[in-house]
Amino acid sequence: MTQSSEALALSKRYGDAYIVGRATDGVGTFFKGIGIILGLLVCVASILWMVVASSREAQFGIIGLGFGIFIGASWYILGVVVSAVGQILKAALDTAVSSSSFLNDEQRAKIMSLPHKEQQAVVAGASAAPHALDNLQF
Repeated sequence: MTQSSEALALSKRYGDAYIVGRATDGVGTFFKGIGIILGLLVCVASILWMVVASSREAQFGIIGLGFGIFIGASWYILGVVVSAVGQILKAALDTAVSSSSFLNDEQRAKIMSLPHKEQQAVVAGASAAPHALDNLQF
């Protein structure tokens, strides 16, 4: 089946926008991971400092512990916000794609990386396991 020029243009536009949404969500996940790692590293270093240091210098370990919690929480919250922006973009795109009058259901499912009803019936009836590349998203 050939696609109209409108459907082709929308497929490219929405495909590019979904890439941006997934990338934004991925950057947010990366920031959350960095926050956890940085926070843990600073907290562990501070605890080690408190164990090794004299009682007079142990106060710096307590300050470092608080700083580690602050750094970890800050990066994690930043990651949550960035991931939320990516998720909101993908949700807005889902709405735009599903309401487009230029696309049919098969095109909508392909753009949103969802299995089409006919694909679901074929996969459900097939005895072979799905291929590992079937779940790739572009």
